[in-house]
Amino acid sequence: MLDNLLTNAVDHHTKRTPITVRVARQDGRAIVEVANKGPLLPTASLVLFDLFRSFRDAKAQEHHHGIGLYLVRLIAQRYGGDVEAENQADGSGVTFRVLLPCAPQPVAEAARTVTHR
Repeated sequence: MLDNLLTNAVDHHTKRTPITVRVARQDGRAIVEVANKGPLLPTASLVLFDLFRSFRDAKAQEHHHGIGLYLVRLIAQRYGGDVEAENQADGSGVTFRVLLPCAPQPVAEAARTVTHR
């Protein structure tokens, strides 16, 4: 799943700009973000995750089948998660976000975090 997100970011980023990967835990979910500077998403960005969808330049030298982001969504949903895509607020690029449920913290592990006096 991550390989498809990173490949997409590399393929679409503006040369010599960073690709940022962030991982966080929030509200019981693991959040993985991959952001890059480059072309913005079309208005209907959810169709990016449909099978056989590719928005690459028709002049691209390599042929792409439009399967990568579909697989990202399929894997995320298989594990009870979801995927989002949005243009960055400043208009400089895009951010893809995978949201996955976190496993509950085991009771024994939770007990270790309690301070006893």
